[in-house]
Amino acid sequence: MINGGNLHAVGMFWLSTMTVDSSYAVHVMPALFLTSFGLGLAFVPLTLTAVPRVAEDRAR
Repeated sequence: MINGGNLHAVGMFWLSTMTVDSSYAVHVMPALFLTSFGLGLAFVPLTLTAVPRVAEDRAR
């Protein structure tokens, strides 16, 4: 979960360094993949931690 947050932060930092002359294939796409992968690594464990604690009558 912590690694996912770190990957997301690195990807967002990478995106913040774009310039007008930045290439999509070299600069934007890898940063978006890194950010997406980091979010996937972070949100899946968070969801699996939170969902089982919801009462059955509130799960609908």
